[in-house]
Amino acid sequence: MSASTCCARPERRRPRHPTAPLTTDSLRRYGALGLPLALPTVAVYVLLPTWYFETTGLSLTLIGALLLFTRLFDVVTDPLIGLAIDRYPAIRPARPILIGGLLCAPALWLLVNPLADQAALSLLAGLLLLYLGWTLIQVPYLAWLPRLHDDSHERNRAAGFREAMTLAGLVLSAALPAAASLAGFDVQQGLNLLVLVTLLIGAFAVRALGQLPAGRLPSQASSDGGWRLFRENRLALRLLTGWFVNGLANGFPAILFPLFVSAWLGAANWTAPCTSCCTSVPPSCRCRCGSRFRVALPAPACGAWRCSAPSPPLPWRRC
Repeated sequence: MSASTCCARPERRRPRHPTAPLTTDSLRRYGALGLPLALPTVAVYVLLPTWYFETTGLSLTLIGALLLFTRLFDVVTDPLIGLAIDRYPAIRPARPILIGGLLCAPALWLLVNPLADQAALSLLAGLLLLYLGWTLIQVPYLAWLPRLHDDSHERNRAAGFREAMTLAGLVLSAALPAAASLAGFDVQQGLNLLVLVTLLIGAFAVRALGQLPAGRLPSQASSDGGWRLFRENRLALRLLTGWFVNGLANGFPAILFPLFVSAWLGAANWTAPCTSCCTSVPPSCRCRCGSRFRVALPAPACGAWRCSAPSPPLPWRRC
């Protein structure tokens, strides 16, 4: 061995990424479905109970009981569909998503246009179909993310694009009923417009998602091992607890505020505009965590800030 070979410095090789990064087209195809999934959110969860109480003559007790029953049904179907996806990983995720879309379309239309003298049955059947279809879409859609790429950074890019489209859908979900009300349309016509826009955008989004490659499924543990790992993951349990409490904190005022505007203030015609303004998130009310992540403050906090004494715009602050 020569001296030059012995004393030569070892060549440093840069680690190569196992696969190419996700293209912009792949990000758009994956994230586009977040928009139509968020579009009927304000209508179904906020405006619909008050609208049924005002127009169909159903009591609040009956409406609440039907909502509770259908949500319990949703609690049961979510883990069952997730278990089925784990048991049959060879099934392409686009198939249950397509079936879920076919269930959500008539369910939304039935909820907004209830049968004559059958409002309770229409509400029950529409919510059952909607929650079942929603689960068939949402669970495979979120489970598709690990198939897209092996690198967590690329998966974060895809999740970020999906959440950006979801935020845009929430803003449109609040803006469309308010704009329809201010234009002179009643609540039902505004809801029909929202359903029509949701179905059109959803059809294109499902078609675009179906053109994505299914990808390979990463190695998965058994269902028992998965539950054991979840119970031992304290950070995941803390996140789930905070998510649950946050859902309660958002759910109570979201349901009660339209009733307050309609029954207490006697401004039924302003239910949709007022509710939409309070459920939307002003772009300036944000909190920056580090240099990359921006988190939107809850709408009640933004409203409290704006309704307080005159002050400069909400500054950026580090969490």
